[in-house]
Amino acid sequence: LLLDENVLSVTLTGKTAGQAYDLYVRAYCGEDEQSAAAKYTFTPYCPAPTAVTVSEITTTTATIAWTAAEEISKYQVVVLPSGTELDWTNAEVVEGAVTTQLTGLTAATSYYVYVRSVYSEVSLSSYSRSAFNTNCEITPLPYSYGFEEEGLFYCWTVGNKQSTSSYYIPYRYSSSAAANGDYELYLKA
Repeated sequence: LLLDENVLSVTLTGKTAGQAYDLYVRAYCGEDEQSAAAKYTFTPYCPAPTAVTVSEITTTTATIAWTAAEEISKYQVVVLPSGTELDWTNAEVVEGAVTTQLTGLTAATSYYVYVRSVYSEVSLSSYSRSAFNTNCEITPLPYSYGFEEEGLFYCWTVGNKQSTSSYYIPYRYSSSAAANGDYELYLKA
């Protein structure tokens, strides 16, 4: 490909993402005057999916959707509890779709879901992610909760609120009276 002296860039089309290519460039000063070729190796980028969303969340399931990356029809999906190191070993492979149903989740748990494009076995994109919490289970009365426990505070909501004033739930402090730690919430019918 011979370029005009004023051309400083060229667009290469028809290249496969993840496939390494060698590009040789040299100066052409005439038929008998050419510089030595300089070799540049490049690998076209595998585009990542975007806009990962989570919907239809229950105590043990959720629906994941994302915006497809251009020219990609295969994806890997990983869902992990918050604080867990990312590992793609057991990733679900989704082909020909941009949504999947997650099952086997734990109630009242914070999760991250990660999605990445698969162009080939060796060409994987960076990931996009989203965070969500599974719903809380309905707990029968009587119910006791020690505030030393972790993870359930987002399960508490105020139902049938009649005014804009704040609600306060009284608690007791007594290292000898509380059954579940120094602070305890106890509800009964």
